[in-house]
Amino acid sequence: METKKILSIDKPYLKHFNEFDFDESKMYKTATEFIMDSAKEHFSDYYSIPAFKFYGRQINNKELFDNINITGNALLNLGVKADDTISMFGLNVPETYYTMYGANDMGIATEWFNPSAVTPEMLKKHIKENDVKTMVIIDVMYPIVKEAIKGTDVETVIVTSLQDSFPRKMNLLYGVQVFGLNYIYQNPYYKHVLENIVKSMPSDKELSSLSIDEQRKILKKYQQIFLKLDNYIKREKIDKKASFYTDENRDSRFILWNDFIKEYGEKNNTRREQFDAEKPKFIVHTGGTTGPAKRIAMTDIAINAAPYQSTLMPLNFEFGDTSCQLIPPMVAFSLMGMQLSRYYQMNTTLIASYDRNEFPGIITSKDKINHFFTVPSFVTTLIDNPALDGKDLSHVKSINHGGEGISPEDDRKIDEILRAHGSFCQNALGYGQNEEFGPFTLNISGKDVPKAYGCCGFPLFGNDFIIVDLETGEELPYGLNEEGKPYIGELYVSGPSMMQHYIGDAAKENKNTIKYRDGKKYIDTGDQAYADEYGRLWHWTREQRIIRTQDGKIFANVIEDIIKQIPEVQECCVVKCPHPTRVAGASCHIVLKEECWHQNVNEIINKIVKIVEDRTKEMYFYYTPSSYLFTKERLPLTAFGKTDFRALEKEEQQMYDQNKGLTLKKIRIK
Repeated sequence: METKKILSIDKPYLKHFNEFDFDESKMYKTATEFIMDSAKEHFSDYYSIPAFKFYGRQINNKELFDNINITGNALLNLGVKADDTISMFGLNVPETYYTMYGANDMGIATEWFNPSAVTPEMLKKHIKENDVKTMVIIDVMYPIVKEAIKGTDVETVIVTSLQDSFPRKMNLLYGVQVFGLNYIYQNPYYKHVLENIVKSMPSDKELSSLSIDEQRKILKKYQQIFLKLDNYIKREKIDKKASFYTDENRDSRFILWNDFIKEYGEKNNTRREQFDAEKPKFIVHTGGTTGPAKRIAMTDIAINAAPYQSTLMPLNFEFGDTSCQLIPPMVAFSLMGMQLSRYYQMNTTLIASYDRNEFPGIITSKDKINHFFTVPSFVTTLIDNPALDGKDLSHVKSINHGGEGISPEDDRKIDEILRAHGSFCQNALGYGQNEEFGPFTLNISGKDVPKAYGCCGFPLFGNDFIIVDLETGEELPYGLNEEGKPYIGELYVSGPSMMQHYIGDAAKENKNTIKYRDGKKYIDTGDQAYADEYGRLWHWTREQRIIRTQDGKIFANVIEDIIKQIPEVQECCVVKCPHPTRVAGASCHIVLKEECWHQNVNEIINKIVKIVEDRTKEMYFYYTPSSYLFTKERLPLTAFGKTDFRALEKEEQQMYDQNKGLTLKKIRIK
């Protein structure tokens, strides 16, 4: 394909950057071929390049590439076909990415789910509707999957665990914390004892220098210690969280990762699938603009686009840097971040947990990580955080975050904090949706245009957007009108990373989302936005209100629609409320009809709560509201006569602050 020289006065942002050659053919490879070719192109000793750092264990490219090939062949030997799709329920563990790239190499698609947001009912529905044959899960999902696959045609469930790649010491701690010893571990005395036991263990390096018999004797000694603790657990009748390892009636369709590789794995480089520009290879999910989740078909080009586009822009990515994977892999931005890290051959620290409070410790760790892919709620934990006192952050080259908003004030504070600690990194908020496989714009400065706080920034080179008048359908200009106000309209985006289409039940939405103008394909984002005179994108609002929790997005109107159908309800409004661990939750402000207050009001309230929770239980678990406030008073209105949800959100924040940051009472009556 010919190289396209890009420079156009119709796209004013291009005037603020150097000219560049956009070569589409650079992206025309399978995702696996894309990262492997990059390794060979940029490093003569590419096999020895470090790839993953996983809780103290270092994995290099040789181990990564070998495991990709072995896993891909194991899937084929298992019976997975090149046109099949594997359902993925993984965390940031090496085995997740061995499967992702191994399947991709063999032409197998992967569909990505949130392990913590699935119920047996939801999973069974997905399995039956999509004829799922193969699943890869994390072990703590076992109770859910065990129920979900009953009466289905699922053939194999491959079970991964943090234990698969943990060092030996970490394996023991994992058993302590997850598989039954958690009760003891929370006791300060026992916690101290157990940590000392683990510290006293010889390291993997020390063990490897011993004979096999000597290793067994040492390990047996420690196993006996933990066996005694386990007997104590059984005596106390403490339930184990992950019953996979103790279930005597386990379905034969479950297979442990190591057994799967041992039984089916092999090295074979002749079975690789050729690149197909039209073939969906990744299926991700979105809430869209109307609430229900949609399945999105993505090609290899979509995941390769942002890494290639980044090479054309004045960003701080360099080959051989280090990065940190903080976002769970069910998010398209996370998968893209992994692809970018692998393209630049970055040693990537994998974080399997998803706790924003860990971020300050990670960014100041002795690993001195260069690049972070995360969300604003993680980044804002740096503000006024004593953990940064006296710390040098000069190693930080970029913090790339998106998926939710950040105030201009907080964005500015982050820059000031980074500068104060020696980092002049690119702290870049991006705009993007799963429909565009991650970042579509990045808020960076141009040659003569400084960064503007609160802005979504410039498109990645090769991307384009237009602002469309909702009434006339005409494209709106950049800049300000005669009254000094921006031209606000519907945001359409176009670029190589965008989706092919929605699939399954969501396919009927394609005609509303995919638009063609002058022969060019656009995605109608459902967002209201405008472009300034420099060509930077500014997000204005979205028609549907979204509550962004740590577990996923809640569309307020979905819960409101449930509540409004209940006869006893006069009006309602669902708003965001702060939550100490989930970042945010849904709070339902409900006005009961007058007659309800003269009846058994507690019975009515309990009935309403049960209806809402039964209905939301059919969706993602995080849709279940955090709290309910029942009142006689009408809800506040804006000057335009609409429910003032911002006033209610402010009220929630005030109550939360008065409660000293603790979870509010679930049912409140005002």
